[in-house]
Amino acid sequence: VEHKNFLGGMRKLHVEDRPRLIFGDAFPHAPAPDFGNLLTVELRQPSFGEARTTLVSRARWDRGPDPYGENFLRDDIVAGLGPERPFLQGRLLVSTSANIDLFLPLSGQSVPYPSTVNTYLHHSAQLDLRDDPRNTHRGSFFAAGVQHGGYFLPGDWNYIRLTGDSRGYLALPAGMVLA
Repeated sequence: VEHKNFLGGMRKLHVEDRPRLIFGDAFPHAPAPDFGNLLTVELRQPSFGEARTTLVSRARWDRGPDPYGENFLRDDIVAGLGPERPFLQGRLLVSTSANIDLFLPLSGQSVPYPSTVNTYLHHSAQLDLRDDPRNTHRGSFFAAGVQHGGYFLPGDWNYIRLTGDSRGYLALPAGMVLA
């Protein structure tokens, strides 16, 4: 569900729910499935502080199997809030957010991990030099992110995470694109 003028003021609300059935064993074995769900909510408030800055609030609730191969169900709840702003006629997008992540194994199972809380800051920049982001024929795209948790923020561990992404596109004859 998406509402492009939520409560007026051009606020954009996006809610997505993905219910799932989770089978613990590989096919063709089919024991009784567990129920899972992935719910995401995003609220975007334009003109936060000044006309070009948008305040973005995101939340995600993921109920399902542990992604690291252990055989137990958990709830992973993540929420964040922060501004984002475009520069250079929209080619450069810079954002930062404060986030909290709650990892909660479901009780009544053999669980190798305890519940954890992680508070972190996430900063990112994207430089988009593509001719058309939806139907690209030429150009490039670069993204970099820094995520740091703990240290001076409350949480169960300290860490720094660096991520990067680079893509290139070259138009070829017959309408093909080398990506």
